[in-house]
Amino acid sequence: MDERRIASLVDRWAREHRMELVEDLKKLLSIPSVAEYDQDGYPMGPSCAKAVDFLIEAGRRYGIETENNDYFCAVLNLPSKETAAQLGILGHLDVVPPGDGWKQDAFQPFEQKGYIFGRGSIDNKGPIMMAVYVMRCIKELDIPFRSGITIIAGCDEEKEMRDVVHYLSRHSAPDFTLICDGAWPVGIGEKGMLEAELLQEVKEGNLIRLSGGRVSNQVPDCAEAVLADVDPDVLVAVQNQYQSLHAEEQNNRIVLSYCGKAAHCSTPNHGDNAILQLISILLNSGLVRGDASVQLALLEKCFIDYNGTGLRIYHADALSGTTTCVPVSIELKNGILRTGINVRYCVSQNGDILVNKLRKRCNQLGMELKMFFHEKPRLADADDPVVKLLLQNCQKNLSRKCKPYVTGGGTYARRFPNSIPYGPVYLDAGLPKRYGQPHMANEAVSIEQLLEGIKIYVLALMKLDEYFSD
Repeated sequence: MDERRIASLVDRWAREHRMELVEDLKKLLSIPSVAEYDQDGYPMGPSCAKAVDFLIEAGRRYGIETENNDYFCAVLNLPSKETAAQLGILGHLDVVPPGDGWKQDAFQPFEQKGYIFGRGSIDNKGPIMMAVYVMRCIKELDIPFRSGITIIAGCDEEKEMRDVVHYLSRHSAPDFTLICDGAWPVGIGEKGMLEAELLQEVKEGNLIRLSGGRVSNQVPDCAEAVLADVDPDVLVAVQNQYQSLHAEEQNNRIVLSYCGKAAHCSTPNHGDNAILQLISILLNSGLVRGDASVQLALLEKCFIDYNGTGLRIYHADALSGTTTCVPVSIELKNGILRTGINVRYCVSQNGDILVNKLRKRCNQLGMELKMFFHEKPRLADADDPVVKLLLQNCQKNLSRKCKPYVTGGGTYARRFPNSIPYGPVYLDAGLPKRYGQPHMANEAVSIEQLLEGIKIYVLALMKLDEYFSD
């Protein structure tokens, strides 16, 4: 069959199975699969194990071979018929915590105006379910393949990627793998990533406690401060000025909490950082006094923007835009203020020089820098024949034109050989108001984009099959 005829058949098949795709995805989204290490006998916790079981059951229902990779990954297979070549699709079942601000429970998915809402709908359960339907489509339409096809659905992408390490300890990587955790057309690079902590000594003052942030890769949507000796009139004025601030008295102290808006750390401007907002309120209102006020003012200097300007690590290039630097957690305990930061830096930026600049700036401000994690940028060869093949497939068959991109997000491409992020959504596709992006409240995925993704993936796998089977 020629490519145009197959494209037409696959497109029609996808639309005929739209309702089934939506129902399968809703069931998967209802599982709160936030990874919890080594809980109840499961390496990523019982909720991730339930997601693995669900995907394996779905595969079996559609006549696909399945494997439980020790609850690190769910694996679905269409075996090779003629050659030893193997093609892969890689994504993840784990999600970040839901956070606040949802118009409905994050794990009670629903469809509205062509979108499905729920934590993980884009990142990454929608694309994973799309991949299952890609495999089901190939099987039911009996599209001829010489290569085998494997879907690998991990459970630890949002944390340490132990899942793919475990998988690769027991399996060889496919000849080439499409990562369904990106955008169209091809993710040719990923920024460098750095996680660290800024430590400050707080000697005295009326700030008793300060806390905020849930995970290291999410703009925090909540922060809380506990203050002693607060002027009641000042507090009333502050409450009237800031509608997102809540105050209550507990044990003769004032508890202030700020509700912001979560977002992925790679796109901090999409969120409202509760930590930064609460610090600003405390300083501008005069509610916080003493050494705590001095230390918070120094901390505020570090984050005059999200581009690392205050910490002297700003950088920009044409491929990857600007470096981002986000405070993701904060805690005042035993006189030490700890602020977690997440840095995504440009592919043209030298990571070692960045760390030295960061350390130097912290010394200038009287802070201690504690490094946790540092991974340097990844950049694929744009002239690689496989990258060109995938790009040409998009240029020919996508409904919209788009260019290869570098992302601030971190995907399995950092850990998995011979792989590249490949769709299945549009990077620049704006969402309707109150529809969320990955890691945000009200996360939503376009059903139409998933259906189009089925067609693009089938055609891409056909081209890869021809390339690797020759």
